[in-house]
Amino acid sequence: MKRLNFPWIAAGIGIVLAFALLRGGAAEPADAARLPTLTLLFMSEFGFLVAAAGAFVGIRNREQTNGRGQLLPGIACSILAAGFAVLGLMVWRGHMAV
Repeated sequence: MKRLNFPWIAAGIGIVLAFALLRGGAAEPADAARLPTLTLLFMSEFGFLVAAAGAFVGIRNREQTNGRGQLLPGIACSILAAGFAVLGLMVWRGHMAV
């Protein structure tokens, strides 16, 4: 039963981290960032790992339980993982181009 809840928890954590990253200035130039570069990079990496694990478990649970309710958080986590990868690269490129 714990595996069935993990994708939902991962999606919730991912959404909170995505809002924190965007609010912290991850999508802005290095001069306008509200959080330090290392913090933004750590948040995007952690969010990517949690969302990727949630996507893997969600899609795997869908295959085992044949339920559509497990596919939704798997897809959401996949989209979040891709977003965290893009945000992390934006932070890395934006802050390294000084």
